[in-house]
Amino acid sequence: MVPPEGTDHPLSSATAALLKGVASPVFYSINKVGKRRSGALSLMNASVGSEVVPIVALQPYGKGQVLGVATDTIWRWGRMDGDIAGACHQFWRDTIRYLSGEIEGGRFLTVKWDRKRYRSSEEAVAEIGVVGRYAEGAVHLTGTVEHAGTTVSLPIVLKEGSDFQTRVFFPEPGDYTITVEATLAGEPLDNYTRIIRVGSNVSEAADLAVDHPFLENLAARSGGAYSREGDREALMRRLEALLLTSADPHDTPLVKKGALFDLLPIYVILLMAAMLWEWILRRRMNIV
Repeated sequence: MVPPEGTDHPLSSATAALLKGVASPVFYSINKVGKRRSGALSLMNASVGSEVVPIVALQPYGKGQVLGVATDTIWRWGRMDGDIAGACHQFWRDTIRYLSGEIEGGRFLTVKWDRKRYRSSEEAVAEIGVVGRYAEGAVHLTGTVEHAGTTVSLPIVLKEGSDFQTRVFFPEPGDYTITVEATLAGEPLDNYTRIIRVGSNVSEAADLAVDHPFLENLAARSGGAYSREGDREALMRRLEALLLTSADPHDTPLVKKGALFDLLPIYVILLMAAMLWEWILRRRMNIV
């Protein structure tokens, strides 16, 4: 069974559409797990007696996604006849595309955004492709952008063949619902919906609290001092005391003799003694 949240989710919507034409699809084995954690989304369920057990569940974690599959028999669907075989291939295809975060879409539409996150006053560029070979102009795309209760049309440009491009401008923070519908010869082909949350790029797990003890220790290492935002008066008094201390008059010599100048007389005496001793030796040896 595919619950309503699984029917509308981009990872499982195409699979759910295929399973509608299958009479009582069956899992041949399941792993009974505990209750879903907060934030987890059940995309596919199974009934075990009178109990409904989640088989496929998705949960955001940090900047990524975690998918849990509590069965190892989906591969059996691929060996069957009819729509259930297509459901098997569609499920794994959409799973890889969604978890990689590079390409999204439904059964026939593929959408690739130029960035993973956006801030206000930025523009997003999306490349839209249509799976399959169609004559140029046979597939027609329309789109809308909904934000703060206002819906506007989305400009979609045909590039070549079945490749399209669209641009979305985000004037302010908030949630923007992007909807794209594809028709083939006037008949619905596929649709794509995504909610883009525009705002800060800081991770939801980031700790923005100021670590005061760390900053105090860091300042003390170099002989400095750290003051909190509310300690402005104490900071001003400390700076005033430092300025008064540095203003005390004291004598500083302009020229300072080094150790070499203190030892210079000794070197002169030693040199004169060596020259005298050489003169005496020369006299004794009748060299001079």
